[in-house]
Amino acid sequence: MKRPLPQGQAATALWAALFATFVVAAVAVAIETALHFSGSAIDGPFQVYNALRRIDAGQRPGVDFQFFHGVGVPYLHYWLYRLLGGRFQDAEFAREVLSALAVPASVRTTTGSPCAMSPGRA
Repeated sequence: MKRPLPQGQAATALWAALFATFVVAAVAVAIETALHFSGSAIDGPFQVYNALRRIDAGQRPGVDFQFFHGVGVPYLHYWLYRLLGGRFQDAEFAREVLSALAVPASVRTTTGSPCAMSPGRA
């Protein structure tokens, strides 16, 4: 016979499940946005794509071109961009999905818990 979880662990599990639900929804929206792009030509997606295609051509951020968020951000997206094929759609997919996953990763990294606001945490 299984023993029920203590009240604090049950609440944490509930909050973690709720948080995971929102993460899955955010990733689904990111995928939909990437596949059906309708932004303007001066928007952030083209700035990210420009940096990724320059890296692909052998240029180096900070030496051959500047990037508005620093040199690490294009490299964070580059691996997924290249893995998917190196097209604009792939750059947009990498940007949207990595952005959707960055929030829960940041919460986990800074708080040590996937649900820092769960009841019972001091």
